Amino acid sequence: MSTLAPEITGKQVELLREVVPKLSRLANLGNATQLGNPQALREVTIAADAVRVQLQYFEARTAKHIETAFEAADKEHADGVLLLGSPLFLSQRRHIADLAAKGRLPTMSGRPEYAEDGGLLFYGMSEGFI
Repeated sequence: MSTLAPEITGKQVELLREVVPKLSRLANLGNATQLGNPQALREVTIAADAVRVQLQYFEARTAKHIETAFEAADKEHADGVLLLGSPLFLSQRRHIADLAAKGRLPTMSGRPEYAEDGGLLFYGMSEGFI
């Protein structure tokens, strides 16, 4: 059983755009080696192009990469952050929420734990379905 659903990332871009109407640059953090992320990145790219949002992809495979990505997103004037699925991101969710708050970057993810621990939004699959 799997909850991989890379097509959800397109909807995440749309929702983040609704919450942040002036969204023009979107930082996308991911790990290209993570199962499902290459397809999710393609979906994010399509959705970002459709709503005329410039996508800035940052590869993040370690906790240090996460910090570096948020610093780069701030330097590149990102208006929001979209996290692709990653066990690393899940384990670092409080740190990610702190970095997002520090940089005043609205953050979207696919897991409710991010929102529960201080992230702005989550949109993903319900865990209670069969």
